[in-house]
Amino acid sequence: MKTPLLSLLCLFVWKQTAEALTEQRLVLGQNVTLACEFNLKAVIWFVMKLPGRPEMILRTFGPPKQVEYYNKKFISKYSEGDWSHLFINNVSADDLGIYYCIKPGHLEVSNGIRLHTSESPPSHNEPEQKDQTALQILIIMFSLLTVVLFAAVIGLLMINHKLSKEISEYVNGRQKHFCSVWPALL
Repeated sequence: MKTPLLSLLCLFVWKQTAEALTEQRLVLGQNVTLACEFNLKAVIWFVMKLPGRPEMILRTFGPPKQVEYYNKKFISKYSEGDWSHLFINNVSADDLGIYYCIKPGHLEVSNGIRLHTSESPPSHNEPEQKDQTALQILIIMFSLLTVVLFAAVIGLLMINHKLSKEISEYVNGRQKHFCSVWPALL
């Protein structure tokens, strides 16, 4: 049941344009409250952390007001405020992403709220640096392979040239010998 719902969420999220996002800048370590545009008692909150897939956080329903977390690790991090508000405790770089709320029943997705900070998290640069290092290693390996291949071709050409000289000397020597023997046979 979760997989089809996540697939539908991906479809809706990718359909959203950048203009539909609300930007919310913050300082790491502070608490933040996000407001869902639907203003309902029953909503579902999820977050998109690129390049990952959507991660369901919690859903609210009632009366009386009840909260269901999709993962127990979220209980200390997220809580539901009044009327479709998501409270995030002690925001870290791992919490940065695009938060969406869903209106249950009609599967209507909100425009989204992008949390970001002026500090760039170090985790975003690591994959790029690893890719560059892997590319450099690949280029060096390809260059070495090219040099070895070039040396092998030159070596084979030299051997071929030497053999062709020896063969022509052998053939010429045999012809001289044959020519000197031929008149004696007649």
